[in-house]
Amino acid sequence: MGITKLGQRRYRIEIDRGRTAGGKRERYYETVTGTRKQAQARDRELRRLLDTGIDIEPSRLTVAEWLDQWLANYARPAVSARTLASYGGTAAIFAASLGPVRLRDLRPEHIQATMASYLAGGRSNRTGRRHFVVFKSALRRAVRLGLLYRNPADAVEPPRPERKEMRTADLETITRVLEECRQDDLRRLIYFAVQTGLRAGELLGLTWSDIDWDHGQIRIRRSRNSFEASGFAEPKARSRRSVAVSKGTLDVLREQRAAQNQQRLALGGRWAHHDLVFPRREGSPEDVNNLAKRWGALRDRLGLTGLRFHDLRHTSATLALEAGVHPKVVQERLGHTNIGITLDTYSHVLPNMQREAAEALDALLPRPRERGAS
Repeated sequence: MGITKLGQRRYRIEIDRGRTAGGKRERYYETVTGTRKQAQARDRELRRLLDTGIDIEPSRLTVAEWLDQWLANYARPAVSARTLASYGGTAAIFAASLGPVRLRDLRPEHIQATMASYLAGGRSNRTGRRHFVVFKSALRRAVRLGLLYRNPADAVEPPRPERKEMRTADLETITRVLEECRQDDLRRLIYFAVQTGLRAGELLGLTWSDIDWDHGQIRIRRSRNSFEASGFAEPKARSRRSVAVSKGTLDVLREQRAAQNQQRLALGGRWAHHDLVFPRREGSPEDVNNLAKRWGALRDRLGLTGLRFHDLRHTSATLALEAGVHPKVVQERLGHTNIGITLDTYSHVLPNMQREAAEALDALLPRPRERGAS
């Protein structure tokens, strides 16, 4: 046992794996092409893997087979239906080009070529990077299970995400939108979106029981998600939060409730009871995509090309920061994981805030006098 030279730059590694339950002795053989030093390094690595309980026998599992297992056994129990669907799209991309490759034979150059081909099809770097991160995570799980010695994606340069131009509306534009919106329920929804900075799914998942009228708070406990069987999903931990609202915003909510009660009485038995603050006209849950279409029709009529409904969230954060609200408070209202995301996303506001800080300090501190000045 050990290392045997087979020929020019070829060595055979032999490792005793002990005896089976039936008493038969098992040996593992592997051929290494290279120098004796490289063969010795490989021999040490194999023995280390054995000592930690990892199976060193080459698996015939392919990339496509592993992705199927990963989706079913590891991703499905851990993520939402929407995220699982996204992961399935990632698996399809890599299975199409790397599916037949044995998992143990996967190399960084395979992954790099797949990413290059994907991006050459006109996809954005941001989307490509997202798929790469998911695939790398699937391979990381394979390493933890001993199906791979190391993660080949670690040696791959991921696509650099291009910085998306931030679109926001100023106060004049928002005022115009609210004045010219012909649908009262949509007008109230737009007002509420700018006041709170909630995501579209969070707005459409809000129920009347989530509103604390006495303390001026709304609780974000679920989000509209058409991928889930119920039509709703619990938000991530940081997104479960309470957001303070003003008296004026509560007044708008009271208007919404009064109008909704009138509609419910008019429809009678045809009203769908879901307790939603912003449902469809018959009370059933509104869809995020349909809301985007309604907003798009209003936006196009007003000539606000390119302004998405989601940009109302950016508008809310920008207006708050410009008004002097502390970034930490803005982070908590938006439900960002950490303040770094908030500061990076809204860095366009920071120069003005720095200028205001400099002027404020200048007003507070007396200028130093020269020595000897009277």
